[in-house]
Amino acid sequence: MFGFFSSNKQRKAARRIASELHRQVRDAIKANEAEASSRVTSLFTLGYLYGLLRQGFTNQGFQGEAMAEKYFKPICKKIPGNFYKVIREQSDELEIAIEKNDKESISFYESGLNAGIHDAVMFRISASNVENNFFNYLTNQALDFEDKSK
Repeated sequence: MFGFFSSNKQRKAARRIASELHRQVRDAIKANEAEASSRVTSLFTLGYLYGLLRQGFTNQGFQGEAMAEKYFKPICKKIPGNFYKVIREQSDELEIAIEKNDKESISFYESGLNAGIHDAVMFRISASNVENNFFNYLTNQALDFEDKSK
Protein backbone atom coordinates (compact mmCIF):
# COMPACT_ATOMS: atom_id res chain seq x y z
CA MET A 1 0.00 0.00 0.00
CA PHE A 2 2.76 2.45 0.88
CA GLY A 3 4.48 1.65 -2.42
CA PHE A 4 1.44 3.01 -4.25
CA PHE A 5 1.69 6.38 -2.51
CA SER A 6 5.41 6.45 -3.14
CA SER A 7 4.85 5.74 -6.85
CA ASN A 8 2.23 8.49 -6.98
CA LYS A 9 4.70 10.97 -5.49
CA GLN A 10 7.37 9.85 -7.93
CA ARG A 11 5.08 10.30 -10.93
CA LYS A 12 4.02 13.73 -9.65
CA ALA A 13 7.68 14.76 -9.31
CA ALA A 14 8.39 13.44 -12.82
CA ARG A 15 5.42 15.41 -14.21
CA ARG A 16 6.74 18.61 -12.60
CA ILE A 17 10.12 18.16 -14.24
CA ALA A 18 8.62 17.16 -17.61
CA SER A 19 6.29 20.18 -17.56
CA GLU A 20 9.15 22.57 -16.87
CA LEU A 21 11.33 21.06 -19.56
CA HIS A 22 8.42 21.16 -22.03
CA ARG A 23 7.77 24.82 -21.14
CA GLN A 24 11.33 25.85 -21.89
CA VAL A 25 11.45 23.94 -25.20
CA ARG A 26 8.04 25.27 -26.27
CA ASP A 27 8.96 28.85 -25.39
CA ALA A 28 12.31 28.57 -27.18
CA ILE A 29 10.61 27.27 -30.33
CA LYS A 30 8.13 30.15 -30.19
CA ALA A 31 10.94 32.67 -29.72
CA ASN A 32 13.25 31.34 -32.45
CA GLU A 33 12.38 27.98 -33.99
CA ALA A 34 15.39 27.78 -36.31
CA GLU A 35 17.90 28.50 -33.53
CA ALA A 36 16.20 26.19 -31.02
CA SER A 37 15.95 23.34 -33.54
CA SER A 38 19.62 23.68 -34.36
CA ARG A 39 20.84 23.86 -30.76
CA VAL A 40 18.64 21.13 -29.27
CA THR A 41 20.84 18.49 -30.94
CA SER A 42 23.96 19.45 -28.97
CA LEU A 43 25.63 17.69 -26.07
CA PHE A 44 24.64 20.67 -23.92
CA THR A 45 21.05 19.41 -24.17
CA LEU A 46 21.97 15.93 -22.94
CA GLY A 47 23.91 17.40 -20.02
CA TYR A 48 21.13 19.83 -19.15
CA LEU A 49 18.51 17.11 -19.19
CA TYR A 50 20.53 14.77 -17.01
CA GLY A 51 21.46 17.52 -14.53
CA LEU A 52 17.88 18.80 -14.31
CA LEU A 53 16.45 15.32 -13.78
CA ARG A 54 19.01 14.09 -11.27
CA GLN A 55 19.03 17.27 -9.17
CA GLY A 56 15.32 17.95 -9.71
CA PHE A 57 14.38 14.59 -8.19
CA THR A 58 16.92 15.04 -5.39
CA ASN A 59 15.44 18.45 -4.55
CA GLN A 60 12.00 16.85 -4.31
CA GLY A 61 13.25 14.32 -1.74
CA PHE A 62 14.03 11.32 -3.96
CA GLN A 63 17.18 9.38 -4.81
CA GLY A 64 18.09 11.55 -7.79
CA GLU A 65 20.30 9.12 -9.70
CA ALA A 66 17.84 6.22 -9.56
CA MET A 67 14.83 8.39 -10.36
CA ALA A 68 16.59 10.09 -13.28
CA GLU A 69 17.33 6.67 -14.73
CA LYS A 70 13.77 5.46 -14.18
CA TYR A 71 12.03 8.50 -15.68
CA PHE A 72 14.57 9.59 -18.32
CA LYS A 73 12.75 8.00 -21.26
CA PRO A 74 9.16 8.82 -20.16
CA ILE A 75 10.09 12.48 -19.61
CA CYS A 76 11.87 12.72 -22.97
CA LYS A 77 8.86 11.21 -24.71
CA LYS A 78 6.65 14.04 -23.36
CA ILE A 79 8.72 16.66 -25.20
CA PRO A 80 7.51 17.56 -28.71
CA GLY A 81 9.18 16.22 -31.83
CA ASN A 82 11.74 13.43 -31.78
CA PHE A 83 13.29 14.61 -28.52
CA TYR A 84 13.94 11.11 -27.18
CA LYS A 85 15.60 10.04 -30.45
CA VAL A 86 17.81 13.15 -30.34
CA ILE A 87 18.78 12.39 -26.74
CA ARG A 88 19.68 8.77 -27.59
CA GLU A 89 21.89 10.01 -30.43
CA GLN A 90 23.55 12.50 -28.08
CA SER A 91 24.24 9.70 -25.58
CA ASP A 92 26.06 7.80 -28.33
CA GLU A 93 27.93 10.97 -29.30
CA LEU A 94 29.01 11.52 -25.69
CA GLU A 95 30.34 7.95 -25.44
CA ILE A 96 32.43 8.52 -28.57
CA ALA A 97 33.68 11.86 -27.22
CA ILE A 98 34.75 10.17 -23.99
CA GLU A 99 36.50 7.35 -25.88
CA LYS A 100 38.37 9.91 -28.02
CA ASN A 101 39.00 12.18 -25.04
CA ASP A 102 37.33 15.03 -26.95
CA LYS A 103 37.66 17.68 -24.26
CA GLU A 104 35.61 20.29 -26.13
CA SER A 105 32.58 18.01 -26.51
CA ILE A 106 32.87 16.77 -22.94
CA SER A 107 33.10 20.37 -21.70
CA PHE A 108 29.96 21.26 -23.65
CA TYR A 109 28.12 18.34 -22.00
CA GLU A 110 29.41 19.44 -18.58
CA SER A 111 28.21 23.02 -19.19
CA GLY A 112 24.72 21.66 -19.86
CA LEU A 113 24.94 19.42 -16.81
CA ASN A 114 25.86 22.37 -14.60
CA ALA A 115 23.06 24.51 -16.06
CA GLY A 116 20.54 21.72 -15.40
CA ILE A 117 21.75 21.28 -11.83
CA HIS A 118 21.53 25.03 -11.32
CA ASP A 119 18.00 25.24 -12.73
CA ALA A 120 16.79 22.31 -10.61
CA VAL A 121 16.69 24.69 -7.64
CA MET A 122 13.16 25.53 -8.80
CA PHE A 123 12.06 22.07 -7.64
CA ARG A 124 12.92 22.70 -4.01
CA ILE A 125 9.81 22.76 -1.90
CA SER A 126 10.30 26.39 -0.85
CA ALA A 127 11.42 27.66 -4.27
CA SER A 128 9.32 30.27 -5.99
CA ASN A 129 11.71 31.07 -8.82
CA VAL A 130 11.65 29.71 -12.36
CA GLU A 131 14.95 29.14 -14.11
CA ASN A 132 15.31 29.42 -17.88
CA ASN A 133 18.83 28.36 -18.79
CA PHE A 134 17.72 25.74 -21.32
CA PHE A 135 15.49 28.32 -22.99
CA ASN A 136 18.42 30.75 -22.93
CA TYR A 137 20.72 28.17 -24.49
CA LEU A 138 18.22 27.13 -27.18
CA THR A 139 17.65 30.76 -28.17
CA ASN A 140 21.38 31.60 -28.04
CA GLN A 141 21.12 33.95 -25.05
CA ALA A 142 23.50 34.23 -22.13
CA LEU A 143 23.17 31.58 -19.45
CA ASP A 144 22.14 32.80 -16.03
CA PHE A 145 24.62 30.96 -13.81
CA GLU A 146 28.35 30.66 -13.28
CA ASP A 147 29.65 27.72 -15.31
CA LYS A 148 32.41 26.19 -13.22
CA SER A 149 33.26 23.51 -15.79
CA LYS A 150 35.34 25.97 -17.84
